[in-house]
Amino acid sequence: MNWNDFISPNTGLLFYKLLYKQWVILDKLAIENGELKFKISDKGKSPFDDFYKIIYGADLEPIPQRGNIDPIELTTIYPGLLVGSGYSHYTKARGDASLGFYFDHTTGLPVIPGSSVKGVLRSAFEKANGNYVKELLKSILEEDKKEENNSMTSKEKMEKLWEPAKETGKALPRIVWHIFEGKGYIEKNGKNVWDYLPMHQRDVFLDAFPVKVKNKLLGNDYITPHKDKDGNYNPLKNPNPIQFLKVMPGVTFRFEFILRDFRDENGNTLITADNKRDLFKDILQDLGIGAKTNVGYGQFK
Repeated sequence: MNWNDFISPNTGLLFYKLLYKQWVILDKLAIENGELKFKISDKGKSPFDDFYKIIYGADLEPIPQRGNIDPIELTTIYPGLLVGSGYSHYTKARGDASLGFYFDHTTGLPVIPGSSVKGVLRSAFEKANGNYVKELLKSILEEDKKEENNSMTSKEKMEKLWEPAKETGKALPRIVWHIFEGKGYIEKNGKNVWDYLPMHQRDVFLDAFPVKVKNKLLGNDYITPHKDKDGNYNPLKNPNPIQFLKVMPGVTFRFEFILRDFRDENGNTLITADNKRDLFKDILQDLGIGAKTNVGYGQFK
């Protein structure tokens, strides 16, 4: 079998489809307890080895910029980035990756979904009862020398941004409703009222694509749980290496957004699109994104 015959520019297609279409051969299947399983061998070369060499040699496809503000470019650091680990990709066969991974359907590139970016940013507003984001934003507003409206101080803006939007039924700060729920002040019958904004006026969180690679785009790693005969954790017994795919250190991701200024009922600008971008950059660098961030994955410089 010549794996070069099956090379596709779509890495996601390789990882989830072509691998199994080409590798499922009758002499590698077995029936155990009524279930179809791949035979597991502890000897010799895994039939997956040549295939994964192609995955680890994946390259980038150029992606045009899509947002309406300057993108944020952040680079992965050791040990790398893991996204989509909850997807199914498990054959119990030696040499195959045991965790899923998220690829863009069209390009096949490893991407960070816009929904994940939005989720990480949203969670930041709950840290320390909002004080974490308040400190970041306070610094951004005070350093901004190009504010559209200079009639309000940074303190006045902060007070309005964190004012509870009681008319919504949930007393969340107005900045949270605006960025993540799409609410703001819109004109109705000659008045600016608090309501849902039209879709074209809301903030949009786009998928983050890799745009530069220092060495390699993709590689593998392992987690090794240990359990005794009763299934309890024991660091000295029964190691079980579980292989998974990851984005390697040194890969630069472009985070892009379509962001709007947020104005109060009088038309005063409380926070600009650029202010939001700077805030999002600080949060992503601080908190990271993806799975296993508690052990260092998903961190950027």
